[in-house]
Amino acid sequence: MVYSTLIIVVLLATATLFYTFYRRSAMNRIIAEQNQLSTAIIEATDSEVATMDTVSMNIFYSTLVESHLQRYMMLSADEDFEERLRTQQALMDTISAVIGPFQIVNQVNIYSLEGHMIGAGLFNQQINVDLPNKDWYERTSELDGAKNLTGPKPLQYIDAGNYHFRDRPFLSMTRFYKDGTLEAKGIIEVLQDYNAVFSYLKRMRQYHPNASFYVLDAKGLYVYPYNPTPDTAGVHYLNLIEQRNWKPQAAHRATDPDGRRQQIITYASSDYTGWTVIVASPSSIVYQPLIHFTWIFLGLGMAVLLLTLIVSFAVSGTIIRPLADLHATIAGTNITTLRALDSDTGCTQENLRTSLDELQAIDSAFRAMQQKLNQAVIQLVSAQTQEAHAKLLAVQSQMDPHFLYNNLATIQAMADEGMNLEISQFTKEMSYMLRYIAAKSEQGVPLAEEIQYVETYLRLMKIRLQSNLSYTVDIPNHMHAIAVPKLLVQPLVENSIKHGFSGTPPWSLAISGWIEPVSDRHAVSEKWFVSVTDNGHGFCPEILASLNHYAENRLSPDDSCGQPSEGMGLLNTYMRLRLFYHDDFTFHVNNNPGGGATVTIGGTTSPGGSE
Repeated sequence: MVYSTLIIVVLLATATLFYTFYRRSAMNRIIAEQNQLSTAIIEATDSEVATMDTVSMNIFYSTLVESHLQRYMMLSADEDFEERLRTQQALMDTISAVIGPFQIVNQVNIYSLEGHMIGAGLFNQQINVDLPNKDWYERTSELDGAKNLTGPKPLQYIDAGNYHFRDRPFLSMTRFYKDGTLEAKGIIEVLQDYNAVFSYLKRMRQYHPNASFYVLDAKGLYVYPYNPTPDTAGVHYLNLIEQRNWKPQAAHRATDPDGRRQQIITYASSDYTGWTVIVASPSSIVYQPLIHFTWIFLGLGMAVLLLTLIVSFAVSGTIIRPLADLHATIAGTNITTLRALDSDTGCTQENLRTSLDELQAIDSAFRAMQQKLNQAVIQLVSAQTQEAHAKLLAVQSQMDPHFLYNNLATIQAMADEGMNLEISQFTKEMSYMLRYIAAKSEQGVPLAEEIQYVETYLRLMKIRLQSNLSYTVDIPNHMHAIAVPKLLVQPLVENSIKHGFSGTPPWSLAISGWIEPVSDRHAVSEKWFVSVTDNGHGFCPEILASLNHYAENRLSPDDSCGQPSEGMGLLNTYMRLRLFYHDDFTFHVNNNPGGGATVTIGGTTSPGGSE
């Protein structure tokens, strides 16, 4: 155990140091990769937006666009239609020339302040629009010539037959168009396909399928991904960045909005567009190589430990195994195993499997001690059985004269009053009771016979006390077959009549019984209970405390310095329970709150003793 513990400590220390180093290295690599990723996405999107800005500025400073636009706005619809159409076409051609043959942007629209729009790119046409109702108009007016990015959103004015671009979202860059005198003449709008702007980000998603990418503008609105009902994760992470003041060149831990998965968060912000790119990767995926390597390392460590234990077991087995067998034999030695000893060989366990003479000598000595101990236990059990039987006879003989004296005094009183019929019935009942007392019952009697004896006793008391005494007996039928010590309940009833009914009648007595289940560590059993309740004056505190002290501490009269001067009948009942049930019995005495007293006795339905 010492060497195994030392090996475990060394392995754990090594694994901890290695794991800490590897984790730190992995975290630095993750931070670098995700920071590079978010920065590269920002640079790629800035480049695409810069292309849109370049086209917008080229148109802004184009003299041809300015001259054609002024000529177009000077011509009214009522004038030469062909001249107006030629000017419009020349303006579209100029815009198309700025866009170039490779169409570095998808669409350029020029709006006059009156709401006329001329577009070139995906479609070339002129339409009238409600300019103030455009979602970007107010912000573009506030910027007064600076660029304004909005979107993504689909184009509402794409031809119905153009299935290619009709449902695709576009990013929009708008700015006021001014002439040489810096007077606003209209608005330039440059449109770029959403997929083109975020083409680099989409490629990164293929290389990082477990990561989530979010691009939000300065207002916290989604720029990417484009979804009419996007999830709340990107906004959730952006709020955490602002609330916790997270640095952009670091990795941060956070849970997703559902609180289910731990995420590693990195982000980068663009001063050019005002966008924030957030990259969120599940920590379980990020740390998967580390976890996989850790399990391999732990597996190797456990294999080394197991190999060490096998070698130790093989080397020390010649000593440890025989000692363990001997220890198990000693620990398992008790009264039951001693009684199972074979009379011829002296023991039933196998011979000790060892080639060491010293251990064989110890085993032989222990076997000889077992044999002697078995003989001593047999003698001790026999002596204790005889002693218990003698104590039981002494207790029973102590009760018989007490009962006879009381009933002979009752017969004498009835004879003085000329109650011949009552005397005949009394002596008949008394004859039954004497036969019940004289009969041997070393294994106890059924509870039904004991209750019948008690009822006979109460009928005798009823003849004597007449209407001054009333009683009830409530013992369920399923309790009748329970074996109990003889003369167990009658002393409780006699004690109530003798000591409890010393006041003014009428006197009442109630006998009741019940069974309760009792569970311990080994099994579930049942326990019976019988209580005797009277309406007398109850016990004095000294007698009550003394009787309960015996019962709670499982004492015998020999264990105490003295015996109570009163309550000997109850003490005899307590002793009979103790002898019959050992420690598995109930004996409780208490005074009732409304007057009188209750004595409750009980034991297991399968007693461990005998009479």
